[in-house]
Amino acid sequence: MKKNIWICVSIVLAVITVGIIIISIFNHMELQKYKEAYTLNDQELVCNIHEQTIDDLSSQLSSAQNELKSAQANKIDTVINDITYMLETFYTIDDAHPSGDRYAKLKDYVTKEYEFYISNLTSVSSEYRQSIDIQDTFYSKLTDTEARVLVFCTVSMESEKWGSVTQPNVYEIEAQYNSELQKWQVAGIKVGEGISLQDFKTA
Repeated sequence: MKKNIWICVSIVLAVITVGIIIISIFNHMELQKYKEAYTLNDQELVCNIHEQTIDDLSSQLSSAQNELKSAQANKIDTVINDITYMLETFYTIDDAHPSGDRYAKLKDYVTKEYEFYISNLTSVSSEYRQSIDIQDTFYSKLTDTEARVLVFCTVSMESEKWGSVTQPNVYEIEAQYNSELQKWQVAGIKVGEGISLQDFKTA
């Protein structure tokens, strides 16, 4: 009888021992997986996988922000360049820039509705000289299709009949983007008084 009891006890102990060994092996395997994902860094538990994911997301966000800033800067440069080209071409008359050539150069830089602004450009006396000096430019309300541009400039004119005249001017220009021509076009111009300086930013 006692022998049977000892046999039963031995079997139970063996089962328990095997169970403990299996549990230990399983826990060890889980611990290894855990260690692969986590490290102890300055007594703080850090998830390597999450840390890498966060780093990747941070890098992607930074890259996206830089691309956005670059795109915005390029857009500002483009609208300013197109508008200043229009003004310089409109106001520059000398031997190298005949007045009669201006319409052909400017027609893509005004909207159809505003083409009247350049439609009456005609040749003037070869003795007449005109130039524009753009001192500063600002912009506001810039979107993919619309913008306002503020231009501070001085226009100089010279002829035998009227002599020399220098006129400081401020232009507020409404611009629209023509996707077909890939150019910013003048859709309206205000000169001098009545111009609002609110919301403009340095270009």
